Amino acid sequence: SFQENAYADWGSTYAGHFLVEARSLGYNVPEEIYAHWLQDAKSRAKTVNKKDHRYQTYRLFVLALAKEPQMGAMNLGRENYLGVLDPLSRRLLAAAYQLSGMQQVAREIRTSAPTEIRPYRELAGTYGSPLRDAGLMAYLSVKMDDMETAAYLLKSVAKSFSETEWFSTQETAMALLAYGAYYKGTSFPGGAVALRVKMGDAAWQDMTLAGYQKVVDLDDMWGKKLVVENKSDNPLFVTLFEEGVPVDNRIQTGHQGIEMTRGFFDA
Repeated sequence: SFQENAYADWGSTYAGHFLVEARSLGYNVPEEIYAHWLQDAKSRAKTVNKKDHRYQTYRLFVLALAKEPQMGAMNLGRENYLGVLDPLSRRLLAAAYQLSGMQQVAREIRTSAPTEIRPYRELAGTYGSPLRDAGLMAYLSVKMDDMETAAYLLKSVAKSFSETEWFSTQETAMALLAYGAYYKGTSFPGGAVALRVKMGDAAWQDMTLAGYQKVVDLDDMWGKKLVVENKSDNPLFVTLFEEGVPVDNRIQTGHQGIEMTRGFFDA
């Protein structure tokens, strides 16, 4: 029917996801709107879109988040379609099991789901992109108490947002949702972070990360072992910056039909 074709599957679950999160935070969500979405989602959980399993796995995750897990539909997806699920769909299904109290099954599904995301962008359908998927995967990792994977994914999310470009609603929403869930689930102090560094054979040096980064000079450390120990419960990212001049000149000059000259003149 026309009504069925016009139905926005992903968008409906996304709206329901917003309602569930808002409800859990104590915001006033009109009961009849919430009940209508819940009834529709539970009804549609009985069908599977074999062309793209994200629609179903996202719906099953949000229903589990709403404390209305659809175990029959979840088991159907795990037993019949697990081998064809993309990484995001696998993590959505794993998180649905986690929230339903089946941690062992969730762990088995999650361990077979890579975090690498191929470059793509959907302007319809599930409105996916590498940034959106990374944000949603990080959020799901927090829901599964996998804070290490969440921190790893959020690092790539932060890198994407450091570039000035256009972001879709899905990308922005999922990134903010992931960061909010992550910092709510960690004991991040919002102040200084304690660490210590051992450079070569020298003694340990106690340091404090008071800002967003701390630079350590390694000019005399070539060929030596460097150890950084995090003394807090929060993730600490270490980046090595190298600069110098290549030993040999790898750039070869040449031209094919074009010559350029330049000159410098005073006033």
